[in-house]
Amino acid sequence: MYRHFPRRSDLVAAVMANEIDACADAAVTLAATAEPGVALMTWVEKYIELVATKRGFAAALNSGDPGLHDIGPYVRERLEPALQTLLDSARKAGDIHSETTATELIVAIALLCHPVPDEDTAFNRSLIRVFLQGLR
Repeated sequence: MYRHFPRRSDLVAAVMANEIDACADAAVTLAATAEPGVALMTWVEKYIELVATKRGFAAALNSGDPGLHDIGPYVRERLEPALQTLLDSARKAGDIHSETTATELIVAIALLCHPVPDEDTAFNRSLIRVFLQGLR
């Protein structure tokens, strides 16, 4: 294992890249199989799962470890185009009316997934639902 991942951060980066790829690839599948609004909201749920279940990931990204330096840009490179395609399709179908960009949505949801003192993840999900209702 250490031949492929000499540092722990290399392994963390590889696992995260794999999960980011799966999330981005889901956008293509959803766009081909679901109505635009449903595809968008289903993808957002997948992204929420990615962010919410990786709460320690943000701390690792901000740790200054050089092995994790490229993950932040990789998130943008992979997820933003995938999400923008879903947003454009949902807009064209009339399912959303907001001019929110993929960048804004990705960052807003990530921020809304931050732990809130004395609350569980259900609270975060309710905040995200309120935010997403504003897109419609």
